[in-house]
Amino acid sequence: MSPVRRFAAIGVAALLVACASPPDVLLTYAAQGVAIQAERLVSSLLDEKAGRLPYGGPAIDPPLRRMQARFPALRAALEAGTIGLTEDGDVAIPDPARSTPELRELVRTENRDRAFFYTGMAEAVGHQTSFVPYVDATFGAEWQKRAPSGWRLRDEHGRWQTQP
Repeated sequence: MSPVRRFAAIGVAALLVACASPPDVLLTYAAQGVAIQAERLVSSLLDEKAGRLPYGGPAIDPPLRRMQARFPALRAALEAGTIGLTEDGDVAIPDPARSTPELRELVRTENRDRAFFYTGMAEAVGHQTSFVPYVDATFGAEWQKRAPSGWRLRDEHGRWQTQP
C-alpha cells in the first residue's frame, strides 16, 4: 500500500473512531427496531422500566397517545378477563356472553389505533404495508410474553388460555 493510501486509510479510521452517536439515536435494522419499540412500549404501559421509544412521527404519535390514554380502561378489562390479547397484536373479547356495548367499543377503538400504529411502525422502519403482519406479530408476541398472570391470551389456533 502506498504511503498516501495508508495515510488516507488511517485518517478515515481515526474519523470513524472519533465519531459518536448521541445516546438517544438508535442505529438498527427494521426488524430489530420493531422489536425494540414493542419491548419498550409494552414495558412502559405495564409500568415497568423502559427506555425512550425509538420511533415516532405523525403516523405513530397520534394513535400512540390515544392508546396510552385508553390503557387504564383496557388494563381493567384485561385484569377482569373480559378482553384478552391476541397473537397478532390486537385485543378481543374471549367470551361473547360477557360482551357489552361499552366493551365492544373499547375493543374496536383500541384495535383501530393499533392498526394505525402498526402501519406507522412499518413505514417508520422503511417498509410499506407488506411489513405490517410482521409488526403485528412482533407486538403480539411481546404483549403475550409480558402479560401478567390472569390475563387471557389467544394463540395462533384461536384458543384462549389464561396466563399462569
